[in-house]
Parts: sequence; structure tokens; C-alpha cells
Amino acid sequence: MKDLEVKSMSLENKKPSLIKRVFNHRLTGYVIGFLGIAITLYFGIFGVSRRKLRFSQYPIRTTIVKSGEISSLDVFYKNNKLATDISAVQIALWNAGNKEIEKNDILEPIIIYSEPRVQFLEATTKKASREVIKLELGTGGLQDGLLPISWIILEKNDGGVIQVIYSGKPDVKFRVKGVIKGQKGALPFFSTYVGKTPFQQRKEEIEHYIISGLQFLSIVGFIFLIYPWSKKRYRLIGIIYISANLIIAIFSLLYAFVFIPRSMILPPFGFS
Repeated sequence: MKDLEVKSMSLENKKPSLIKRVFNHRLTGYVIGFLGIAITLYFGIFGVSRRKLRFSQYPIRTTIVKSGEISSLDVFYKNNKLATDISAVQIALWNAGNKEIEKNDILEPIIIYSEPRVQFLEATTKKASREVIKLELGTGGLQDGLLPISWIILEKNDGGVIQVIYSGKPDVKFRVKGVIKGQKGALPFFSTYVGKTPFQQRKEEIEHYIISGLQFLSIVGFIFLIYPWSKKRYRLIGIIYISANLIIAIFSLLYAFVFIPRSMILPPFGFS
């Protein structure tokens, strides 16, 4: 009998395991609730089928001819002498959404133009993600600095790289206008980061991911360090602190991996 009593008392005094204590604690409910909200927001906002036509400009321009430096060299275009710089720029376009963009979805013509207006001398397709997209460049508006673009279909990550040779300095700004069915607002035109190569941009993005990940891990570690709290009066402060940091960490990770992923700045198929 005494042995049975001792065994029963030892079982009663035995503390539950750390895993059981963690899952039985009400803080775990808060964490699961916040994660549920984050997952719901992600699939509710980003899981919907959308068309997302994106444009991105390669940050490094090419100066083909610089006016005034070579006095013995004259440049003619269609029998007209050019007295300005001749530069080249590469512009990529692609569908960053998960819904295809067909030719019939172009409600207003997609046109690349410059500010200020300069003459486009030549426009060519340097790269296409697939031949079946049939990327077409109009030539009727080149004299006025207008480049219409069309295609048969752009599925997810479909697109191409266009090279424009124009009469003007390398600092000329480029814009895009047009309307795509189901895509509200102005068409995004990313100028990337001026003066930085794609490798430098990618390096900065990876650093941002690492910082966000470390922030998340530090919060998880803090939860286990202070669990359980020694005094009840600090419990509410701890819950508020961890909850606030958890929300910040979740949205930091969403920002790093969703709002500024590489596919939104650089084309998925690259420039070269």
C-alpha cells in the first residue's frame, strides 16, 4: 500500500513536459491566432487570380555616340544628320500575375514613351520568354518617341526584353501607358535602383531576407526564454510585447518575400 501511495504521489508531483506546457498555455492560442490571420490575409489577398503587367528598366544605359567628342564623325538617320547623343536602354515587360493576359485584354494600347520626348531610332526584341507569346513592336510612332507593344498571350512570368536606341542623353526617363483588363491603376514601371547592377540588387534583397528571418527567430527565442513568467503582473506586458513583435515579424517577412520579391523588380527571365 505504501508503495502504491508513493507512486501515486510521484505521479501527481511530476511536472508536465515542456511541449505540453507550451501547447496548454494560452499564449500558444494567441500565436496560432496571429498565424491564422496572416495565412488568411495571404491567401485572401494574394491567392486571387490577377493580371499584373510589369515593366522594368535596366539601370545601366549605353551611350553609343556622344555628340561633340568626335568632330570628324557624322551620324545620319534616314538621310538626316543627328547632332545629339545616341543612347540605348533595355526595358523588360512580363506578367507577374497568375492570370494570363491575352491580346483581347488590352483595352487601351500599351505604349512606351519618354520624358522629355525624344526620337526613337530603333526598337528591337532582345529576348522573349517563349516564342509563342509573339511579342510585337509597332514602328509608326518611333519618330514621336512612342513605342506600341502587343502580344498574343502572356502567361505567368511570360514577357520579353526590348532594346530602344534613341536620340538623347542617357538620363532620359521612360514611362508606359495603357489599360489592361482587370488591372486597375497605372501600369507599374520599375526603374530598379539607379547605379546598381542586378547582382547588387539581389545581394541587398538577400540581406533583407536574412534580417527579417533573424528578427523572427529572435522573437521565438524570447518566448522560450521568458516562459513561464515569474510574476503575473508581468504576464500581460509580456503578451503585449510578444504579440506586437510577432505581428511586426510576420509583416516584415511578408514584405520581404511578397511585396518586394525579385520578380517585381527584375524580370524572371533576366535582362541578358
